[in-house]
Amino acid sequence: MIKQTRFRAPHHQSGAVLVVAMIFLIIMTLLAVSGMGTTSLEERMASNAQETTKAFQAAETGLSQALANTGSYDLTGTFSVGVTGVADTCDDPNSPYCIETDYGTDYLGTSPPLLVFNDPELLNSISCYETANFNLRSTGHTTSGVSVEVNGGAWQLKKIPGKC
Repeated sequence: MIKQTRFRAPHHQSGAVLVVAMIFLIIMTLLAVSGMGTTSLEERMASNAQETTKAFQAAETGLSQALANTGSYDLTGTFSVGVTGVADTCDDPNSPYCIETDYGTDYLGTSPPLLVFNDPELLNSISCYETANFNLRSTGHTTSGVSVEVNGGAWQLKKIPGKC
């Protein structure tokens, strides 16, 4: 005996699958939109970290320039160099890669020298010398407006006039 399969007529279906599918699509859309927002935030955070690192590297470069510049060790007061481009990054003023730095030093005064010298002549006449102390400062700037300031210390051994 052959059994016949009967199908229900379409007017008897309630459409529950359609409702479940629509709810599932709405949930998936909300998850996708939320994921896009998170990705956008992470991109901005990475960009800020990169700009801060570039400004820090520019400030470190300025500090190295201050250490190498003989004018930095002026005993009369403050020495300053205005904003300069770092490694020709600012040839095009509209370049997003323009990194600038400015640096200077402040003369802080003198103090007795540290006893770290290996030269016996200096050790025998240590009272004839003093150290001139300097604060070296440098600020790095990027085109996005991020600035980082770095400070360093330096001293210079100098003979006390008329002492020895």
